Amino acid sequence: MIEAPAVRSFFEEACPQLAAALAAGDDSDSDRLLYLEMADTARMMGEAYRTGETDCLAAVFETIEQCLRDGTPETINLVVVGLLEDLQNGNITKVSDFGVWEPYLGPAAERAWRALAKFWAGDPQALTRWAADSGIELT
Repeated sequence: MIEAPAVRSFFEEACPQLAAALAAGDDSDSDRLLYLEMADTARMMGEAYRTGETDCLAAVFETIEQCLRDGTPETINLVVVGLLEDLQNGNITKVSDFGVWEPYLGPAAERAWRALAKFWAGDPQALTRWAADSGIELT
């Protein structure tokens, strides 16, 4: 099982450019919040898309899929709420059409992605249904 604190290293391995982006936010006085790392990952992905430097995006999305498939409930929440949700937020990625990410989604990520979109479109139970259908315990 992939534990939430290990997620960063999985993403850095998938996309070495991400290591520098994440290191820029490290604070030596305290542990960095994992959700802030996911926001930084989404920002970097948005920048990569906007600049056309998309070489590592497929590997990052494969890592998302791996985390959703093999992660603990905490890991799954981190990736769904911390990263996929941020990718749907143009204020974070500076990408106005979050549909640009859909071709990269694997099957597990696509189900979570659609549940997030339904949730933000006004269906407050969408994520709960997705989790139950996926056998995931939301934390």
